[in-house]
Amino acid sequence: MIFKTLTLNNFRAFEGEHNIDLGLRRDGLISKPIVLFGGLNGAGKTSILTGIRLSLLGKRALSKAVFNTEYHNYLIEEINRNVLRENEDTCAEVSLEFTHTHQGKHNLYKISRSWSKHNKPTLTLSENGELVSNIKEDDKENFLRDLVPTGVEDLFFFDGEKIAELAEDNTGSYLKEAVRKLLGLDLVARLSEDLDIYKRQEIIDKAGQVERDKIQSLEDSKALLKKSTFETREKIDICKNKIDSIDFKISQVEQKIASLDDQYEKNKETDNEAATQIQANIKQKESQILNEFDGAFAVSLAKKSMATLLKQINAERQIKNELAFFEQLNAFLPSFEEKLDLKAPGSRDAIIDIFNESIPSNLDEKKSQIKLDLAHRESSLIDTQVNNLAVNSSRNVGSLLSELKDLEYKRDNLALSIERAPKEKEVAELYQDLRQLDKERSAAGKEYIYLLQVVKNYITETLDVAKRLEKLYASQKINKVMESAILRIDATKEVLTNFNVQLTNLRLKQLQELFEESYRKLARKGDIKLTANIDPETFDVTLIDNEGHEIKRKSMSAGEKQIFAISILEALGKLSGKMLPVVVDTPLGRLDSHHRENLVNHYFPEASEQVIVLSTDTEVDEAFLNDLLPNISHAFEINFDQQSRTSSVKEGYFWNPELQEAS
Repeated sequence: MIFKTLTLNNFRAFEGEHNIDLGLRRDGLISKPIVLFGGLNGAGKTSILTGIRLSLLGKRALSKAVFNTEYHNYLIEEINRNVLRENEDTCAEVSLEFTHTHQGKHNLYKISRSWSKHNKPTLTLSENGELVSNIKEDDKENFLRDLVPTGVEDLFFFDGEKIAELAEDNTGSYLKEAVRKLLGLDLVARLSEDLDIYKRQEIIDKAGQVERDKIQSLEDSKALLKKSTFETREKIDICKNKIDSIDFKISQVEQKIASLDDQYEKNKETDNEAATQIQANIKQKESQILNEFDGAFAVSLAKKSMATLLKQINAERQIKNELAFFEQLNAFLPSFEEKLDLKAPGSRDAIIDIFNESIPSNLDEKKSQIKLDLAHRESSLIDTQVNNLAVNSSRNVGSLLSELKDLEYKRDNLALSIERAPKEKEVAELYQDLRQLDKERSAAGKEYIYLLQVVKNYITETLDVAKRLEKLYASQKINKVMESAILRIDATKEVLTNFNVQLTNLRLKQLQELFEESYRKLARKGDIKLTANIDPETFDVTLIDNEGHEIKRKSMSAGEKQIFAISILEALGKLSGKMLPVVVDTPLGRLDSHHRENLVNHYFPEASEQVIVLSTDTEVDEAFLNDLLPNISHAFEINFDQQSRTSSVKEGYFWNPELQEAS
């Protein structure tokens, strides 16, 4: 795939229609791979990346699950503010023209997405200049999904923030998710589930009516529980997206506050810094409180019930001790009686009577008082949970709530202090927004925790029903033909499992080799020499240095982390098998000069057949530009007009306005 033309019409900072030529220009017979965009921060570089992603991906460009309404609201925000103020019916559009070769056939495609404030987005697709109108919009989206499968987009179209996110991802969660999507493990699991469904249906068909009714009843219950689980998980996703959205808004408000700091007196700057720190502390306390809620805190809320439970446990422990003692005594008496007959026959009866009088007559009644019948270890665990963990958790929550209240009091007082300054009215309004967002964040967090507990309960019930179903299926009698079919199904599932394991191991080995190759190419001589071991079951990534020692990601330098992230993205991109252009926005901001030099010389020229680099003048400076020149097809400069608040694109690059077609 090679991009030819990107068109932005009333999109973000681009007012009116802007056609940007992305097609690679030739130097004789050779095409140079790099199209370089230069622009200061805020000029509109991200709009280029966003326009490409939105054209190809549509709703998937948001990188999270959203409803159509949320997607439309997002698109409305992307309409140029100037034209929208003048006319609410203004239409915005992004379109991308590209070539794609499939099975030896070379085609030219153009995709366009248009929308307005009052009209939902529409997608048009043309092939070799002819409008494709005989297929549904979903089929068009499926065509684009085949070109850029889910999970692949972030490997080819990304920005400096994505690199930073992956670099700082100490848990490896991003890599786990990316590998799962690329391996297609969900397809293998789905096929295995289909075989189970077929097997069960065959058993049901051969069962009697009573058994069929029982099975059907349990299957209905299971289906209902699965449906409820799925619906609740959807609510969880929506709630998580809501939390992320609020966090993003909070981040935006905090950034606006920070951007206004320089306008105010030094003492007010101190107040703003304190407010930011207080807000961070509030988030931390809220997070700690939520962690306590997930632990033993709930036990402390049921003090009476727990006291009754412990009383019963202690009573049963005492009864068990007594029963054990008298059991041993009864076992001892026969031998003791024999010794008395030999050594004290005259006193035998009196002594035996004393022993018998010591044995209570209500032992059976005491046995009936044992209701819980817990092992000593289990009762000790409960005792620890109630008397230690729950008490500590309750104390911690009380302390955290008190600290949180103090922080909120300080925050509110600080906000009031800022509001009282007439020239800082805008800042005061932002703090009001921040307080409102904090309330929304707290409410959404509580809802999220509640939904997690609901889905946990559904899963527990589903597992219980599944176990009962499994027993019921296993109890059915089957004939030889059915037995043979079931054996074949089980054998097929075993083959699938083995295939899954072998495929996973093979692709992970390939990923490790691709990562090592990329990292060696991009790292400096003085950097740690890394290899990556990826667990085939958990997909946890372990980094190993050249001496065989495990490396903690936190111990790596900022430059090493960035190079690690870019190497992983390049390795995953190659593993996907897709030949797509690479579009990267502000990739060099956090790198030192040596790491930048390696990326300029060894990554950009080799990352793909077409590489679109969106850079500031300090990232690709004059020296790096000279290094890139042999591989630059052409360059653009993005300018932002402060007066009209709009962006425009012209060929050239900062101090080199003549750079239209690199030589």
